[in-house]
Amino acid sequence: MTISIETAEDPLNTVLNLIGAVQDRVVRLAPEDGITAANFEYSDLIQGSHSGAVQAVVEKDGSPLLYIARSGIRSVDEERELASLLANRGETALLLSMLPASAKTSKAHIWHCSLDKAASQEVDLANPMNARTILGDMQGGMWADPTFGYQEQRLRDLLVTSVRQVAGSLCQNSGLKDNDADQLEVLGLIGRALFARFLLDRGILSKASAPALWNILDGDGAAAFASSTQAAATCEWLDDTFNGEFMPLPLNGKTYDAYFASLQRHSKQALDPLGWIMSRTDAHGQMPLWERLDFSHIPVGTLSEVYEDYAHHRSPEKAKEASVHFTPRHIARMMVRQAFAGLEKGSAADARLLDPAAGAAVFLGLGFRELAHQYALAHGCWPNTKQLRSILYGQLQGMDINPAALNLAALTLYLTAIELDNDPLPPKKLKF
Repeated sequence: MTISIETAEDPLNTVLNLIGAVQDRVVRLAPEDGITAANFEYSDLIQGSHSGAVQAVVEKDGSPLLYIARSGIRSVDEERELASLLANRGETALLLSMLPASAKTSKAHIWHCSLDKAASQEVDLANPMNARTILGDMQGGMWADPTFGYQEQRLRDLLVTSVRQVAGSLCQNSGLKDNDADQLEVLGLIGRALFARFLLDRGILSKASAPALWNILDGDGAAAFASSTQAAATCEWLDDTFNGEFMPLPLNGKTYDAYFASLQRHSKQALDPLGWIMSRTDAHGQMPLWERLDFSHIPVGTLSEVYEDYAHHRSPEKAKEASVHFTPRHIARMMVRQAFAGLEKGSAADARLLDPAAGAAVFLGLGFRELAHQYALAHGCWPNTKQLRSILYGQLQGMDINPAALNLAALTLYLTAIELDNDPLPPKKLKF
């Protein structure tokens, strides 16, 4: 027997009932609602170029197990692209996509959301043996499947490999040395490129939002660091739009134009590694790493993990001496949630967070998200730009002995504030 999803009164409810999903573990995503207390963990799927691509998420213990694609996806290639994009969220989950409505069946494709390769199988949701085991199979063995793997670790490994490659080539091409001052400069350059890529992927940096810069970039955001003139214009725009103290570079009285020109005097290829970040290529114009990364979906806290890895990779002894430790995001998230759960009822929205060894702010970033969530629960609406700034400035405090860690902590909190903003345009209103 087959049923027609097309004729069901509520097609989504029909699908959820067929697979045995518990309604209170389902998060519905409606872009017109904006970010809310119910859907804030999926803010990246509410806003941006992929808004509306996922209509609901089935969770377990607050983490996604199954994304349900919107109706209207017409090709396997579209499904595969969406599964790969969702893998950037660093969650071990599946994507369910109903076959085109014109087929008038209850058949669907189930995809592994994977950065390495997206694989699918066809199931018939009208067959109880297919439908009722989807969630059970995911809960019982998906994480342990060696062909699928643990996606948070896969995402981290891919990003770490990519950043190490950029940092090494940047030093080689620009003449920067393996000392603390130069490595702080390397992190500043990479941090600015990552921030620009984040803004580009999220649609915040565009022709409409930055027409003068866009003209200098010849209409291509990927050219943000393609030349000394374009890199200087990009950094000036970032300073003017956000904050001149963000990821500082050692200008020593120079203009940005003169600074980037001095890097290129060592080698004409000095800025090429920053271009890989923006244009999703490597030194040979190939795309083995960066093209799989989409910063409109990558969790902000992952950048904290990348810093900690970079510190250990560059100088294990110094990292050990400075107690630089890596905390996986899912563990940090659990700890933050448990800390808030222990607060007196009604007090969570006013809580203040202190991290005396903040590192790159993985805990503070997650705490910021939870404070915004608690504000929404207490006030019945999601915090606006001004209220998010109030939380950031008045309820979060971090300290660290490492300047590089503090720079990346600022990046983490900047990106979190932008990600949580229901109305991030125009970008000048986001100035910190």
